[in-house]
Amino acid sequence: MGQYELTFTVEPIENNVIEDISSKYDALYSAHGESHFLTITYEAESGATAAKQAVARLESRYNVVVKQFREDFVTRGDIADRIDATPQAVGQWIRGDRQKQQPFPPSYSNVAGGIWLWGEVNEWLRLVGKEADDLLFVNREEITEVNRWLNIRKFIQPIQITQPRLKIYAGHAWPGKPTEDTLVVSERIPTHAKGKIGPRNWLASDFEVVG
Repeated sequence: MGQYELTFTVEPIENNVIEDISSKYDALYSAHGESHFLTITYEAESGATAAKQAVARLESRYNVVVKQFREDFVTRGDIADRIDATPQAVGQWIRGDRQKQQPFPPSYSNVAGGIWLWGEVNEWLRLVGKEADDLLFVNREEITEVNRWLNIRKFIQPIQITQPRLKIYAGHAWPGKPTEDTLVVSERIPTHAKGKIGPRNWLASDFEVVG
């Protein structure tokens, strides 16, 4: 278990909601142009678990709309500033001139002289015995997993029971045609339906048979 620092891109959040979140978590809310970011710390067994559980909690308790996990990218200069080192020292670590026994983490991208994930740099600092943040960070594989999960959730949403009529394909995915009597729905759902429908009793008036 560990405390993970998580930053999400979110829809705008009201001040009173930010106050409620901050009363429970170590949180920081900021906006840059039209982009809004929420940083919180969350305890879990892994970075991916921390991010997913935090999203669920933010949505269910505070109605926060989470759009994406935001990477904490740093340049050579940023690294030097954060750890109070010289840019020359950082350059030597990156090239492998120093700390050869523990290679510096690979850059995330070579744009602008290279950018790195701060979490990977921080873990490297910890491994070589230099001062590092006590918090843990989500690694690049976990970031990919979390953002894929967030993207999938945009298209797989529970079907609301309050929908007026749900089209089904008779004989394709359902056990027979609905009648005026109650139709018991199994876990099998129409292939065109996004989301899951738990077992419940449906009436024929809930459906429009097509095909």
